[in-house]
Amino acid sequence: MKILLIAPYGIGNVILALPAMKQLRDHFPEARIDCLTTLRSVYHVVTGVPDFRLFQNIYQLTVRDMLTIIRQRYDYSLLLFPSPKIHYNLLNFFTLAKKRIGSRFPGSGIMQGTFLNTHSVLVKPGLHDVYQNLELLSVWGIKGRRVSRLVSLLADRNKRKTVGVHPGCKIKDHYKKWDNGKYAGIIRLILDRTSYRIKLFFGPDEMEHYQYFYEIFKENKRISYVHHQSIRSVFNEINECRFFLSNDTGLMHIANFLGVYNIVLAGPSDWRRTGLFNRPYQLIRMDLNCIPCSHTYHLSSYRFRCIYGDIRCMKEISVKKVWKILEMVL
Repeated sequence: MKILLIAPYGIGNVILALPAMKQLRDHFPEARIDCLTTLRSVYHVVTGVPDFRLFQNIYQLTVRDMLTIIRQRYDYSLLLFPSPKIHYNLLNFFTLAKKRIGSRFPGSGIMQGTFLNTHSVLVKPGLHDVYQNLELLSVWGIKGRRVSRLVSLLADRNKRKTVGVHPGCKIKDHYKKWDNGKYAGIIRLILDRTSYRIKLFFGPDEMEHYQYFYEIFKENKRISYVHHQSIRSVFNEINECRFFLSNDTGLMHIANFLGVYNIVLAGPSDWRRTGLFNRPYQLIRMDLNCIPCSHTYHLSSYRFRCIYGDIRCMKEISVKKVWKILEMVL
């Protein structure tokens, strides 16, 4: 049997898909299972992290690559959750696998393109992404086993006295970001009132943020900077941290996957679906009636629009509120 897994579009998403990937491998130990990744960052995760070594990995999508995929004559192609847009279902369709499996969001209609799949599994409101992925295995009659924790083989229990801080996020996810000035205020408090070191993380499209913090703290020897490094190196750097303070990002999920204690500044996303899987952690968010309004169980939530116009759920989180939590756990 040949099975093609089509990985979702973010590092955090593929980490949350790992239990389903492993349970599929356990159920079909002799099958050939390939994993197609369409983003370089996700490709580096599934090739550079030992948890994913049960799978062969394919990257890039030229016409030649698609012809190669078609020639494999896959028995099944599985579009891992969430992959909500029509182009993911088109990609699934053009694999020409005999059976094509994907998710169907409530009320999505024809525009999600689920009609291109031979099997569509309805998204269940209230269910975490880990279990949404396990639901997809029901096509094979596999009843997903309960997952208690989601921890990498790389996880190191001997954490250093370091707080990892990721003040950035992807450009398109700007509405999930807390203010740089407030992050700077929290960093000053950690340096002034504790003996912890700080490790600041920046992605390839966050160099403007790096320059901001470097100019403020360049003389401080207790701060180090992580940028322009491979995904495996980023895993190793996060693995050394005892705590990790961040917005709702892929690095947040990496830290949780590595057994680091998270303190998360969460905004509009639906935490029931995309939140951290491992406990304990600290979630800091405002109590607003409009939350969640992004990445919920409905396709329309992927087009972000703040009803207040100022992303109040992030703007109103104060330095005082965050420090109160940090002071309690550090």
